[in-house]
Amino acid sequence: MRIMIVEDEKFTREAIAKDILGIGNHQVAQAVDGIHALEIVNEFQPELILADIRMPRMDGLALLKEIKNAYPKIVFIIISSHESFEYAQIAIQNGALSYLLKPFDIEDLKGCLLRVEFLFNKEKEANNWLNETEQNARKHKELSKKYILKEWIENDSLQLNEIDFNSRLKGVDITFPYSAFIVISVNIDSLNQLIALHTHPDLQLFLFCIENITEEIIGKLNINVHPFESEGSLSFLLNSPVHPNLPEQITGACQEIVRTISKLMKFTITIGIGCEVQAVSNLHTSYAQSKKATLSNLGKGGNQVFKYIEAREESLSPKVLIDYEIETQLLLFMEACDKASALHLITGLYNQTKEQNRIGEPADFMKLNFHISIVIFKLMNQLKLHPEELFYSEIKLYKQLNNCTSFQEMLEVIAYICDKCFEEITTHDRTWNNTLITKAMNYLLKHYNEDISLQSVSKQLFISSPYLSRQFKKVYNQNFTDFLINYRINKAKEFLLTGQYTASEVSALIGFKDDKHFFRTFKKITGLTPRVYKLGNFEQTKSSEK
Repeated sequence: MRIMIVEDEKFTREAIAKDILGIGNHQVAQAVDGIHALEIVNEFQPELILADIRMPRMDGLALLKEIKNAYPKIVFIIISSHESFEYAQIAIQNGALSYLLKPFDIEDLKGCLLRVEFLFNKEKEANNWLNETEQNARKHKELSKKYILKEWIENDSLQLNEIDFNSRLKGVDITFPYSAFIVISVNIDSLNQLIALHTHPDLQLFLFCIENITEEIIGKLNINVHPFESEGSLSFLLNSPVHPNLPEQITGACQEIVRTISKLMKFTITIGIGCEVQAVSNLHTSYAQSKKATLSNLGKGGNQVFKYIEAREESLSPKVLIDYEIETQLLLFMEACDKASALHLITGLYNQTKEQNRIGEPADFMKLNFHISIVIFKLMNQLKLHPEELFYSEIKLYKQLNNCTSFQEMLEVIAYICDKCFEEITTHDRTWNNTLITKAMNYLLKHYNEDISLQSVSKQLFISSPYLSRQFKKVYNQNFTDFLINYRINKAKEFLLTGQYTASEVSALIGFKDDKHFFRTFKKITGLTPRVYKLGNFEQTKSSEK
């Protein structure tokens, strides 16, 4: 603490200074009277003045008055003798913090300094709290601005008239002095790679840099710029006077922004520009157009600027959709745990879309994303798995694909989705297959004498015939048809041994429609005709009974 001692008696002044230096880490200046103190106060800038009341030229009360007028934050303590105690009380009334009565010892001085330090600490805490409160208020105000803009612009169904909307904006110091509005949206190219390599504070810093650069470059055009975050990216509401060259000026500024970001940062961006509107009620339209325009990078690549009108007028490409044949093929790959073939099939659809969509129209990719999301959930449910535990919902998965900022990133997300699906399929494959084969076997044993086949059992279990055939052979080491025939012949043996049925009756009992086919099959497996088998075993049974 910086302390000034104002005392005309040299011995007393130096003694006080020595005691103060011994108490703590303080800086001390000395003055012989009030005039001397005023001469050095500006240079020394004391935080505390200890002044005697009675001094030549200018006493302590006069000095107190001068100091409080010129330097109100300096703490003032009067040094008084018993004879001048009334003056000390007057000093306190005029702004002195306290007084020290002569003679005082070092403990009195230490207690006085501790009181002053306590006062300073409380004042510092109060100032810190006030500064933090002001900073939070400013931050909250900025967030409120962005939230109000986001709420209004993203949601075209809000029932709020322009007067109410403008009133809310004025509450956070947003005004629209001009009648022309354009919304631009900024996407970071390959955002998922950045997320994997950087922390959340780093990503926030990247967005902050983009926001500042955008405001600086577009601000040169005397256009009001209002940023807001939307769906993990940045958007900007631009308010400008109506001007015939406004779209071209904004496009040029956006191209400069893209070049600047590419030069200064370790990533690139894509900017989409919506059409100009002249009413705040139409802001959602310009916003939706800007978001759609950014998706043009899926076909044309990133590090570019796209205007919505270009994307709209060039939308001539054919569509790639998932038909029943592709869906069935994908199901077969999933049932066989063939991730490589499934991924190849899906990426082929995206490559086909890109090849047919040379102008970069995002709608085709969005439709394909929608069909992929629906089919993934449908097939996973068909496999008795739980896709909602992996992706929450079809809409969530669809949005994840639509949030990709480049074609390569979309393929990476597709690969990630396939990984998650096949991890789940592989994890549950053994348990699921055992349950499946048990159900198939139970159905076969119950209906073996009916007109059943691999196809009819597969249909009952809602799986494909090839998959059931593979899994059945894996468990029983023979195919489904051979197992069914052998089981029927074994049942035929049981019926023949009872001696109650003819060979033709047994043929019908075990599900053969043609006696001749039954006879041939029975002889092929047993080496005997049904009649010989019945007679031979029947006679052997009678002999053993005797």
